[in-house]
Amino acid sequence: MQLRFLVCAESAIIDQASNNLSINGIPEQIAAPIFPIGVPMSVVAHLTRKKTESENQPLRLIFSLDKEKIADQPLLLS
Repeated sequence: MQLRFLVCAESAIIDQASNNLSINGIPEQIAAPIFPIGVPMSVVAHLTRKKTESENQPLRLIFSLDKEKIADQPLLLS
């Protein structure tokens, strides 16, 4: 599986009538007095896979700061 695109935003909405995706509130910077901090975000990703690859593969979202892992979260795709 290959990651083509990933963005974190305040919200991501799919319009049911047009099937268009709107991504709103992409932060350029997040200022905080300490790290790590919790920031509620929607994650939108475009992944591709080969026909020979399984549809259900384990995925993890890993955040790092200066090469130090600060969060590691398993993901379920829908």
